[in-house]
Amino acid sequence: MNVFDTHIFTQKGVLLMKKNQKNPIQISFMDSPSSENVTGSSVYIKTPNHDILLDAGFVQTNDLRKDYQMNTRAFKNFKVKDLDLIFLTHTHGDHIFLAPALYKNGCTAKTIIPNGSLSMMNIMLENCASIITRDARYLTRKTGKACPPVFDNKDIKYFNGFVNQYPIYEKIKIDDELSFRFVPSGHLLKGCQLELYITVKNVTKKILYTSDLGNPSLRQTFTEEFVPVEKANYVIAESTYGDRCDLKINKTERNNELRMLECLIHEQVMEKRGKILIPSFAQSRTQVIAYLLYDMLHDTEFNDFIYIDSPLATKVFEAMEKTLVGSEKLKMEELLAWNRLQLIDSYEDSQEIMKSEEACIIISSSGMCEHGRVKEYLKYIVPNENASVVLVGYSAEGTLANDLRNHNRIEIDHEYHPTHCKVYCLQTLSSHMPYDELVKYYSNITCERIYLHHGSKHAKETLKDGLLKEFEKKCKTTAVLITDSKLVIQI
Repeated sequence: MNVFDTHIFTQKGVLLMKKNQKNPIQISFMDSPSSENVTGSSVYIKTPNHDILLDAGFVQTNDLRKDYQMNTRAFKNFKVKDLDLIFLTHTHGDHIFLAPALYKNGCTAKTIIPNGSLSMMNIMLENCASIITRDARYLTRKTGKACPPVFDNKDIKYFNGFVNQYPIYEKIKIDDELSFRFVPSGHLLKGCQLELYITVKNVTKKILYTSDLGNPSLRQTFTEEFVPVEKANYVIAESTYGDRCDLKINKTERNNELRMLECLIHEQVMEKRGKILIPSFAQSRTQVIAYLLYDMLHDTEFNDFIYIDSPLATKVFEAMEKTLVGSEKLKMEELLAWNRLQLIDSYEDSQEIMKSEEACIIISSSGMCEHGRVKEYLKYIVPNENASVVLVGYSAEGTLANDLRNHNRIEIDHEYHPTHCKVYCLQTLSSHMPYDELVKYYSNITCERIYLHHGSKHAKETLKDGLLKEFEKKCKTTAVLITDSKLVIQI
């Protein structure tokens, strides 16, 4: 018997209930109660006729052994074989990377994704498979115990046989109990919020699962515009920037940062003939930054090269060019035709750029400097007084990117490197909705309850306080609850 059939967990304790007493819809969360990182997003919903999973996120921190343990045990609280529907909202790893593992372990559910996201999803999954296979070999050697990869390429191929793409905006009926609709989140290309309509005993409950949200005041290039949802019964709401009350991400701040970046390029590259390294996530962020640089420099005297040194980013460029339409597609075509932009694939070319005295801008993954070629670049860049590192967006505690911001030396592959280069942070390039916009959006939704999900414990608590103050001003009675792995709700 599934534990969720017999118990309802409150945030203060456990209350025993009879099976499906009055509230036949049950929701549980994969959040860790002590999580200080935004990672591993998944929500399980049990209805009378369906077992549903919203996202299947991979835990990714700086602790390889712990991550492996958590990812291999991620879904121990329910039976994988009972799932019949999985919704994946967008193609970031903390929302999709455990999907093939579900099917490796016996899942036969229908997986539903927004139309146009399949090719990108597979690119990201295949890249993840190569990394976790390498990590599994390392853990096997380190521990002396067999640590098979969480999934591999054959699992991805098998998983693809269960994947179905559905159009954005259109309300789709599964059966008499369940309908759904994808709505653009503004977070990345084809990224969506999910509306679930669940009808039991002639009563329909609407659940809004926001997934990750983009900033409505600063639409990202190559990303659909955020569409707000005005009404729902219940909202499962992301809270990534829930404690960043100080972070102002608006047009004024964006323009200020772009002016700073332009001045840095003129000084560091064009005048001093040095290098700028921009660590960036291969998907979406790299393409956005590249277009900003194109827009800034293509009609100027800039005659140096901008290198995109990430084989994964190259694949993403190709997939985006095929997926985009209209003016956004034209922007991508203009960018890729620009003679100052060079996509680097071979490791030999990468090494040559690292060791050369050439003045240039390098964009390389990953954004938090934990994986990929960017770590090799940092070994050359960090000790160099005639070089700069520009960080773009969120840097979690314990990551190399965060260390760069806060320490005068950094450790790379067990060696310490003194930080002589300049380090800058561009906050407005983040693809997440800032605190003030989260409060504004959630407080404008007419709903009974908001469940704060996908954020650190402190972020959820801070955002809850901000929302309750706003509800008091508006004389609204909306309840706000903080989710963790101990919380199971019945509606």
